[in-house]
Amino acid sequence: MTILMTNVRSCFRAVASMVSMVSIMTSGVALLLATSSFARADALVSHLSTGGYHTCAAKNNGTLWCWGFNGGGQLGDGTNTDKYYPWQISSVGNSVVEVSAGYDHTCARMKDGTLWCWGLNDAGEVGDGTATNRNVPVQVTALGNTVAGVSAGDEHTCARKTDGTLWCWGYNGYGQLGNGTTTSSATPVQVVTSGFVIEVSAGGYHTCARKSDSTLWCWGDNDVGMLGDGTTTNRSTPVQVTGLESLPAEVSAGEDHTCARLADGTLWCWGWNFHGQLGDGSHTDSSTPVQVDRLGTLVTEISTGRDFTCARETDGSLWCWGYDDYGELGNGTTLEKTIPTAVTGLGQAINEVSAGQYFACANDYTGATSCWGSNLTGQLGTGGLTDSAVPVQALNFANPLVPASGLAAKATLAGVLLASGVALLGARRRRARG
Repeated sequence: MTILMTNVRSCFRAVASMVSMVSIMTSGVALLLATSSFARADALVSHLSTGGYHTCAAKNNGTLWCWGFNGGGQLGDGTNTDKYYPWQISSVGNSVVEVSAGYDHTCARMKDGTLWCWGLNDAGEVGDGTATNRNVPVQVTALGNTVAGVSAGDEHTCARKTDGTLWCWGYNGYGQLGNGTTTSSATPVQVVTSGFVIEVSAGGYHTCARKSDSTLWCWGDNDVGMLGDGTTTNRSTPVQVTGLESLPAEVSAGEDHTCARLADGTLWCWGWNFHGQLGDGSHTDSSTPVQVDRLGTLVTEISTGRDFTCARETDGSLWCWGYDDYGELGNGTTLEKTIPTAVTGLGQAINEVSAGQYFACANDYTGATSCWGSNLTGQLGTGGLTDSAVPVQALNFANPLVPASGLAAKATLAGVLLASGVALLGARRRRARG
């Protein structure tokens, strides 16, 4: 896997150089679009989600915008062409209230309570009863119009309904669908659990849910303790997380680790810790929750990515820790950290953060979206392919460029040159760690 990614990454670097002249030609336009100080209220981002190599954002006006890798159709624009800047997904109209980007697929919840998914579907993660990739949204009809929340993982998806029940579909090799089996399903199956589910988070190959009684439950892959039950035994039905010192207020399941924000403002993580992603100052895995160092009782949001973690504090500041080879910690270096470090250049106006596959994005109260880390397929939304160890603003998608622009030509050129190379990114890497 390491050799494969190195070769693909080198190929992209070559293309980045080849299209640099186009970048220069478009930089003036990009600068004008990226430097507006404030956006209209309907242009503000209401929900942001980072996936494997793509990013999606829903706005207050109900429109959906996605960018980055599109080899499986995960952008939902009817093509398989990568987009290096935010691109409106017109097929969903203006009724999106929530979006969740998985590794190679995406799902959106609509105002009418219906759920629509698209992208790579070889494990049935789109939920339409087939294994056919979809580059336009298709409805998950089995859930009707009572969907209250959605979370897309690597190869599975989960949704909670208004009646408090929880449903999952897609790959189930580790029991992450929670129905007591390890049989994959291309349609939703009900998770075996009682009580009213108020939050769900689908990780790499495990899932966690928070109930209305303030208990936290996880299931699926557990080989490094990411279920938090004190064991490393995989579970095909939910088991309760043990050892939390306060009531959980939020949960986020990453690739191989999990974190929970508690009602007292503290943050606790468990699972794989090879890169320090648990934030306790060590590299020691833990099958029970350990408290994250330095943040105290001020945490107001948490997001777990692949091998790193980010948290927002009550003052709007942002902190990240763990793996940093691509600059995904956002502090200007590529040195991993075992304790939280401040993301630079964002100030204290952040209102949402999302950690993905070696990159992260955040939006602020002015309507700006900034991203940092790996930019292998344009997932930072800057119009190019250059990684960044500090936040860089995605092109202002309150006033987007149209497909006839120079940036679209640049994307087309790179797509032609690297069609075969980019396709390698879609290859599955179950249980590959690095």
